Amino acid sequence: MRWFARDHELPWVDFAKGQRKDDVMHEHLARFTGTEGVLFVGRAQEKTKLFRTEKRRDAHGESYPWIVASTGLVNHFYFYRGCAPARRGMPLVARVEGLRSAG
Repeated sequence: MRWFARDHELPWVDFAKGQRKDDVMHEHLARFTGTEGVLFVGRAQEKTKLFRTEKRRDAHGESYPWIVASTGLVNHFYFYRGCAPARRGMPLVARVEGLRSAG
């Protein structure tokens, strides 16, 4: 995502814990001079429900993988798009969740 933002000359925002995304969006929207386009790409680490695997052992001591529900910090990427009607209301926001594999 960071390469995409760089290659398309889009501002990149790493949201801080507790930072209001709407406040950042309004700051960028106030400086936006075009009729439409991506205002910026934002990244936030948020706690999300997910599934993990854990190693369990059967009665013979053999290990096997088991899927369990859990929570974890996952990168959420936000694409904020501004357009002329958004100046009167709320801009379009698309959120993409990204889970980085440990492997």
